Amino acid sequence: MAFEILRQELGFEKNNKPGDFDIIIIPYSENEIFFNRTCAIEVKIVRPLRKNPKKAPNSYGITQVEGLIKDGFPLVDLIHICMPEPLNENEKTTVKLHLTPFNLDEPVNNIDFFKDTLDVKFDHFSQFSAENQMKKLISKDIPKYVGINTIGVNLQMDGSLITWFNHDFNNGYSSGYFNPYKKNETVKMIENFFKKTPNNFKKVDK
Repeated sequence: MAFEILRQELGFEKNNKPGDFDIIIIPYSENEIFFNRTCAIEVKIVRPLRKNPKKAPNSYGITQVEGLIKDGFPLVDLIHICMPEPLNENEKTTVKLHLTPFNLDEPVNNIDFFKDTLDVKFDHFSQFSAENQMKKLISKDIPKYVGINTIGVNLQMDGSLITWFNHDFNNGYSSGYFNPYKKNETVKMIENFFKKTPNNFKKVDK
């Protein structure tokens, strides 16, 4: 994976969009790097407010996605990350936290699963925002071969993150498929860039 790579670094025209590539993912195996399956991802941050819960981003990223398609990347994806304003305590939803793990191997041993619970306050704003944002993206004129994803993020008091993936919608829209305008010269440019500047890439094991 590489992040925020200027388009001219790969050899593209400087003045076209997107100006940089937010995320570039090149899949690999033990024996081969699959440059012909490279995915370029446009990322947008959405910051909904309690007074404006359905706030739209400054840009949906569609122009940038169209640019990625024209650039000829094999796979193209658009991700909206929703980072809403925290809810007040009285606005949060009360949910039951199960203190006893569910025993999948011996279901008959789960007698106390629904009894051993604790009521906790849950900030559902990020989950709502991710679902709302996906509905907006689905309504846009985005080619079906472009993968679209929305993610809701909660920032905890200790600085840690809780991430909510929008499973209800993402299953049908997140995958996408190969860009019909893929260019072999783009694949070669990616390969050359990787070989010349391997330090720009971070190895990620699934």
